[in-house]
Amino acid sequence: MKKLLLLFLLPLSAFSQKDTSFWFAAPDISQFLVGNPHDRPMLLRLTSFSNPATIEVSIPSNVAFTPVSISISANSSGVIDLSAWANQIENEVANTVSNKGILVRSSTEITAYYEIVSNCNCNPELFSLKGRNSLGNE
Repeated sequence: MKKLLLLFLLPLSAFSQKDTSFWFAAPDISQFLVGNPHDRPMLLRLTSFSNPATIEVSIPSNVAFTPVSISISANSSGVIDLSAWANQIENEVANTVSNKGILVRSSTEITAYYEIVSNCNCNPELFSLKGRNSLGNE
């Protein structure tokens, strides 16, 4: 019984989605209404930890896309609105490989989320970017 109790008292380390490099392919979210799209704004939410971070977002296969940079203080969050580049980012055609992958690189470990903040108060979409942990072992 004592050994079991000691096991519960030991601190556990949690593995999260923090990393310095993330790849993401943004899905095409239905607009529903023309003129009042429900797939905007498209946000990239970034959070730093104990160190400040300099982050660059790019689409390496698209030379017309100018990389976006942001600096975040330690233990802070930042937001990049990607709505202006929706046509360059969203993958509209299903079951087709398209070169629209977003690359997020940071100088220190961060977490990153891609979020569709729909203006209709319906169910927005939130995607957690995984970094190296998403690659698996096989």
